[in-house]
Amino acid sequence: MEEPQETLDQLQARHRKEQRDLQSRITQKKKNATKKTRKGVNDECAELERQLKERQEEETRRLTHPDSTRDDAEAEADQDPRQAGREPEHHPDPKINDELSSRLEATAAAISPSHPPTTQHTTTGGAGGQAAKKRNRQKERLARRAAEV
Repeated sequence: MEEPQETLDQLQARHRKEQRDLQSRITQKKKNATKKTRKGVNDECAELERQLKERQEEETRRLTHPDSTRDDAEAEADQDPRQAGREPEHHPDPKINDELSSRLEATAAAISPSHPPTTQHTTTGGAGGQAAKKRNRQKERLARRAAEV
């Protein structure tokens, strides 16, 4: 870390800015999402929020309890080896965060075009299912008339 002594106020201000930036990115992603990609976008946004929250909690914990940081990190690595593999990706440096988020967005953009063909097959099947579910008002009207006579 370049700034070894970041005050709690500075840390909280940076966290607020990161949350604002993330919220604006999420809002933009949700606005650009189509009906077909909405679920994937919502999942991605939830994951981004979760990652930011975890990273910020860890940074706050490091600042408030600098002595217990290593013990906590080692305990987490012992408990869940998958989390230990992810730890190096959480960087407090904004440039690295921007780079990681742009890579994530590029990956999401690359994945998004492959999702519509998959959902189109279900949509085609779903359209037939919806047509069967849709009320045939003309038949109902004729049936009522026949029942009256």
